[in-house]
Amino acid sequence: MPHAKRRLEEIEQYYIAEHSPRSAIAMRDRILKTFGRIADFPKSGRTANRINRREMVVTGTPYIIRYRVMKNEIQIINVKHGAQNQWKP
Repeated sequence: MPHAKRRLEEIEQYYIAEHSPRSAIAMRDRILKTFGRIADFPKSGRTANRINRREMVVTGTPYIIRYRVMKNEIQIINVKHGAQNQWKP
């Protein structure tokens, strides 16, 4: 999750710079709420293009969370803006 955590920080900094601290907090909270939804219902996200990878849209935002459902854990792989072409990791 180090990459996903770094992306969350980048998103928050972007919203502080481009909008406002309040907007950044709201965006962060929406993303964290979606992390919680994934934890509660790991198979609710759509299947991604690789085995055991799924993705879930952060409602009301342009962001998508990609994650992997493991036997005993859920691994958050990345958080990306929907307009980005490439996924990292």
